[in-house]
Amino acid sequence: MSVIQDVLYQIRDTAFARSDFPVILSFENHCSKSNQLKMAKYCMDIFGDMLLMKPLEDFPLEPGVPLPSPNRLRRKILIKNKRLKPEIEKHQLDQFIREGKLDEEDEIAETPEVVGEDSITPRMLFIF
Repeated sequence: MSVIQDVLYQIRDTAFARSDFPVILSFENHCSKSNQLKMAKYCMDIFGDMLLMKPLEDFPLEPGVPLPSPNRLRRKILIKNKRLKPEIEKHQLDQFIREGKLDEEDEIAETPEVVGEDSITPRMLFIF
């Protein structure tokens, strides 16, 4: 098990120990795309239903529509991250959710070194 998986399990196990209000994780990306996909897969697998994967039905991400209150997001983990260009983000997210797994070529050993602009070193912001 990797260090990041250990951290994600600890977050899952303690996130709502003191409060049911949402936990926001802020990721600073400094890994290769394949390791970013691994990170996303780890979050989906470890957090499960606690991870907010899409906007709530009553609160679409559209101009003029308010965001949901923290009360509506109880016991949810939200991930804050730099966004891609909308057309690239939609294509990659749809593909990742549809396939639900990494390609075999992405199943490479994790390496601690920074690879460039599209890389992930998690910095986590906990809001309780």
